[in-house]
Parts: sequence; structure tokens; C-alpha cells
Amino acid sequence: MTDAERIAELERENAELRQQVAEVPELRRQVEELRKEIEEWKRGHRERRRRRSSRPEGSRQSTGRGPGRPSGAKGSNRPVPTKIHETVEHPFPAVCECGGPVEATGEVQSTVVQDIPPVEVCNTRHVAPVGQCARCEKRHVARLPGSSAQGEPCAQVQLGPGVQALAISLHFEHSVPLLGVGKIRLLRRICGPAPAPADARAYETARS
Repeated sequence: MTDAERIAELERENAELRQQVAEVPELRRQVEELRKEIEEWKRGHRERRRRRSSRPEGSRQSTGRGPGRPSGAKGSNRPVPTKIHETVEHPFPAVCECGGPVEATGEVQSTVVQDIPPVEVCNTRHVAPVGQCARCEKRHVARLPGSSAQGEPCAQVQLGPGVQALAISLHFEHSVPLLGVGKIRLLRRICGPAPAPADARAYETARS
């Protein structure tokens, strides 16, 4: 490198250093502004937390009434079912707290409680007698539910269409994973800890 090239390189580096030094005050000013903004944000955040803990935000004035719907508003109730499966009577006490006898007035108060009865598993055994041709000795047997195309049963115990429909509904309509469906207590009571192979294939068929 010649002396002229070295001098030109030093002048170029000197110019870059002067430019960087000139930018230092501007960078300091920007840092100071950012620091002030951060302090203002912290101060406002602390004030909001303190205000939220001491009094409600906003300038909303109290109306003087309690929470809930206004007085006289029509309530929302379930319609009374037309079919009543069972009636349970709750008799009034025979003696009042004052010691006098309690007599019937003819007035009746009632309410209807809608509930789901305990689920009872229905175990249905399907039996297919086996026959054989007297001439060619061909085996003949009716096809059982869940059996293969050749008529061979797939499992000794399997889930019926009602349980399969419930599991498929939980998976596709309520977004319950297939592994989560098996962990539901109701299905575990009905189906046991693991589904039969035929039911697993029914799952996969429904998914596809």
C-alpha cells in the first residue's frame, strides 16, 4: 500500500469516526426519551393497579339498586313438561310451631325436577345355530352383529350401535379426542377399560 492510499484510508476512517461522534448526542436524546416513556408507563401501570384495588374504575355512579334484573321483569323459566313420570308428595307438618294443628287449605305448590336416570347396561346375547349341508358338508350359519364377511365373529363382547353413536357424537360434535372418549367415566362403566377390536374398527370407519 502506498503512502497516498494509506492517507486516503485514514481520512476515510477519520470521517466515519466524526460521523459516529456526531450521532452520539442524537442517540443519547433518543435513549432519554425512551427512558421517560418507560417511567411514565410504569407509573401509569402502578396507578391503574392501585386504583383497581381501592375503587372501581370509571365515573359510573351507583344506581341505588341491587344486582340483577329490574323489579317486575319477566323471569326466564323452563317450560313445564306435559309428561310426568313420577310424583313425590311432601306433606306439611301436623303441628305448628305454636302448638296448634295444621289443616289443609286446598292450595298446592309444586315444581318439576328434570334428571337423567342411572344408565343400565343392556347385554343382549346373539345366538346363531350352525348347520351343515348333508351332501357337500358346507357350513351354514347366520351372520352375527359385528362379524366378518365370512361370518366369523370378531369378539365375544362388543359395543352396540347406541354406545358407538354416543362415542362418535362426543368426538365429532363435541371435539372430544378419541383417547379422551375412552376416559369418560360413563363410557368406562359401560364399555370397560378398553374397546373390543370390532369397536375400534367401527371408530376408524366412522373417522374415515
